[in-house]
Amino acid sequence: SNVDIDLDDILDNLELAVMGTAAMSKGKWSLAADMIYLNAEADGPIAPGLNADVEVTNWVITPVVGYNVVDTDRGRLDIVGGARYLYLKADLRVDALGAQVDDSGSNWDGVIGARGSVDLAEKWYLLGYLDIGTGESDLTWQAMGGIGYRFKWFDLVAAYRYLRWDFDDNPVLDNLYIHGPGAGIRFAF
Repeated sequence: SNVDIDLDDILDNLELAVMGTAAMSKGKWSLAADMIYLNAEADGPIAPGLNADVEVTNWVITPVVGYNVVDTDRGRLDIVGGARYLYLKADLRVDALGAQVDDSGSNWDGVIGARGSVDLAEKWYLLGYLDIGTGESDLTWQAMGGIGYRFKWFDLVAAYRYLRWDFDDNPVLDNLYIHGPGAGIRFAF
C-alpha cells in the first residue's frame, strides 16, 4: 500500500539516522561511498485493547568510481559509475494477540551519473549530484543539489536530496522514495 510519512512523524519516532559520504581521489580518478541508515519505531493503540509496535530499518549504500572531465578554477565535473544497495526491514508486533510479523527485502542496481561543484564567490559554492540506474529494480535515480560555505578547516553545506526506486515484480517493495532537506559538515584533508 502507499505510505506517506510526514517529517514531523519521522522525527517524533526516530531512533537513529546517519547519512554520510566518504571519498578519496588521486589525479583524475576518485572513489566514493554514500551511506544512509534510518531506524524509526512507533507504537500505540490500533483498536480498543490492541496495541501495535512498528519498527522500520533502512540502509542505502552507493559506492561509485569517478573520473574528472572538467577541472577549472571555478568548477569541477566528474562522471561516476557504481552500484546502489537498498535494504528495508519492517517489524510489526501486536501486544494483545502476541503476534509478530516481519518482512524484509534488498535490492542491487548499477548506476551512472555525474557530480560537480561551481564556485559562486571565494567562499560560496554550489554542488550537485545526479545518477540513474537499473538492475533488480526497474529504475532508480537520485538528485541532490545544495550550497556550501568554506571555512578554514571545514565546509558547511545545506542541500535537498531526492532518491527513488520503481519496482515491478518485487514481493516486498513497490515504489519507494526518500526526499528532504539536509545540512552537514564537509572535511577535506
